[in-house]
Amino acid sequence: MLPILLLIGQTALVEDAAAASLTLQQAIERSLTQHPQLEAMSFRAGASQAQINQAKLRTATEVQFEVEDALGSGVYEGADSAQATLSLSWALEGKQIDSRVGAAEARQSLVTIELERQRFDVGARTAQAFLTALSYQERLAVAEGARDSAAQSLEEIRRRGRAGGHPEWMSCVQRWNCVAVNLMWKTWSMSWR
Repeated sequence: MLPILLLIGQTALVEDAAAASLTLQQAIERSLTQHPQLEAMSFRAGASQAQINQAKLRTATEVQFEVEDALGSGVYEGADSAQATLSLSWALEGKQIDSRVGAAEARQSLVTIELERQRFDVGARTAQAFLTALSYQERLAVAEGARDSAAQSLEEIRRRGRAGGHPEWMSCVQRWNCVAVNLMWKTWSMSWR
């Protein structure tokens, strides 16, 4: 599917070039800012930063309060013999936090490297498509020039033939040359569009 998109992109570049001039730098900048895969990777980069922030968090401190023997009977009746316990607990996880942060940073590095690789790939594919479009434009211009030159030569031979300067067979040869150049031009213009 990617080659088809590139061909569509080439056609779009050609149509843009007909409407307004587009430089290679502008084409690359547009593709880097508007390419959907790069946008998705930038979201992944943001998510990996959030994972680093999450890895830095410690587990929550727990507070527990317990009351025992508050509703007893007999001697243990009432709140006088109640026992209360207040406890605080937290995990000592200094090295665990460091290892989680290290793993999240390693994942972020991979995402960053992949994002840069994709940016270079998109830029290279854009440059290739742009240069291919320029090549086709130049080939079309050369074919149009050859067609116009052949038509001028044919007209000149006819003019001279009418004036007695060239034999009739020269006109026939030039007419065949004109047909061949027109066929070449039509082939190029059809493959271009």
